[in-house]
Amino acid sequence: MRDETEQLLAAVSTEEAEKMYDHLVKKIFRNKEIMAPILKMVVSEYKNCSLEEIIACMDDIAFEDIPVSDIKSMQIKGDDTELSSIEEKVIRYDLHFKARNPKLSSNSISVYLHFDVEMQNDYRPGYPIAKRSIYYAAREISEQLGILTETTDYSSVGKVYCIWICNNKKMPKKLQNTVSEYYIAKKDLIGHTQEPKEDYDLIDIIMIRRGNDPSDEQILDYLNNLMKADLAGIRTYSNVEWPENLKEEESYMSGFADSLLRKTRTESEARGEARGKAEGKTEEMQANIRSMQKNGLSAETIAQYLNKSIDVVKSFML
Repeated sequence: MRDETEQLLAAVSTEEAEKMYDHLVKKIFRNKEIMAPILKMVVSEYKNCSLEEIIACMDDIAFEDIPVSDIKSMQIKGDDTELSSIEEKVIRYDLHFKARNPKLSSNSISVYLHFDVEMQNDYRPGYPIAKRSIYYAAREISEQLGILTETTDYSSVGKVYCIWICNNKKMPKKLQNTVSEYYIAKKDLIGHTQEPKEDYDLIDIIMIRRGNDPSDEQILDYLNNLMKADLAGIRTYSNVEWPENLKEEESYMSGFADSLLRKTRTESEARGEARGKAEGKTEEMQANIRSMQKNGLSAETIAQYLNKSIDVVKSFML
């Protein structure tokens, strides 16, 4: 690892280091060849496409200068990553882009799928992640139409995919290494109808939950390789020809991940040790207070002797 990285990690808290690592991960995810295997594995419209075909569906998207090293031509342009209105809350997407729907597009017409890819470390932040993802998807549907008028063309609404890559912080063991899909489906209550699925199947949420243990499932194994910046493992699913300067960033990210893990473990061990010492001191104080109590000393006298408040002393007395 670079010396400056080691010095940086030593100077920042684990929370700050995690944010910096997340930033590096998001930069890597902006590479089309990195994103293509994910789309192939979890998006039904791309299931039968080659990686080259999936990348070609993104080729007519304008690019922005958010570099992964110097590869500008392979950057996904995020559409505006901030949506707001007078009445609605501002939200920010981690990665927001669109790509052609190969099933509905033709040589003369391009029909787009809209994507929101989110990296979520805390699986239980105080609200259900599934509800948040539905809200994000609904906002994306709304944003496509803009201001509603009598001439609004609802047929122009494109399907939205929200792909959530969740790490295992606060995630129950039984949910780890699982993938769920939430989507709009039609159920006939009376009779049987035939309607084009693309008219109502407009929201699809893919919830990917990474776990502590390795997985043989392709999407989970691929994401684990990405998070570790394991170039050999990544190439199993995407033959990325990374030049030397990008390899340096991959090594930087890999080293950063290793150091962050060591730092987190060290701080956790330190907190455990401090907690153990505090518990030991508490037990010792309780034993002393009860011993003095048995010898007939009052709470006031014990408090004065130990330089503690009377309430603290009384809380430990028999």
